Amino acid sequence: MTDITFKDIEAEVRKLAAERPDFEYPEGSCYYNPSTFPRKPSCLFGQAFINLGEPVPESYENIPITTVMRRLGIRFTEQEGYWAGTVQNQQDGSHPWGKAIALGDKWHPLHEETDTAA
Repeated sequence: MTDITFKDIEAEVRKLAAERPDFEYPEGSCYYNPSTFPRKPSCLFGQAFINLGEPVPESYENIPITTVMRRLGIRFTEQEGYWAGTVQNQQDGSHPWGKAIALGDKWHPLHEETDTAA
């Protein structure tokens, strides 16, 4: 069990993508933990977990982010799971991090846009 929430993960993933929107993870399987395959950096979610002080265990490599979160006891809604899965899949498909987030937001929005025009 971890004290990390989905909101923590989402915020860190968004921060990382904003810092490096054009970063493309090397094609192939996403590695959450860079010690698993030292020549590859950790993926977007893996880096988020590292930054939050809870690296994903090496035994969780090559499983979907929703399964990782479930195993770690992180609660999330169905929509949050769809969003996270989409972002991960887009990154794995060699889309830059910024585009992966944008597609997750487009296909599975987590936050309603507020109409500020009155």
